[in-house]
Amino acid sequence: MSENIELDEYRELLTRWTREWGIPDLADSIECQWSSRFRKTLGRAYVERRLIRLHMRLRDSREGSLLREVLCHEAAHIAAFHLFGAAAAGHSQQWRELVET
Repeated sequence: MSENIELDEYRELLTRWTREWGIPDLADSIECQWSSRFRKTLGRAYVERRLIRLHMRLRDSREGSLLREVLCHEAAHIAAFHLFGAAAAGHSQQWRELVET
């Protein structure tokens, strides 16, 4: 089960990250959803669809920094795909550089 989530407080972070990555308009095209189907991961990026799914556990977590970390991780996958192509969308050097920015 997936449902759209309101990420208003995190939209600003997405905008800041994509600006730093040199693709400021990308944040507006990223859709985020909660998912209860994940068993072994906290998030997944569907790079071609510009979709991020986050584990429901993050929604209920009192640890906002973990949600921010996972969101950045997944957004960087989408950004790497957009900037460098499919080969960079995984945990490539280009992806790592985005996450570390």
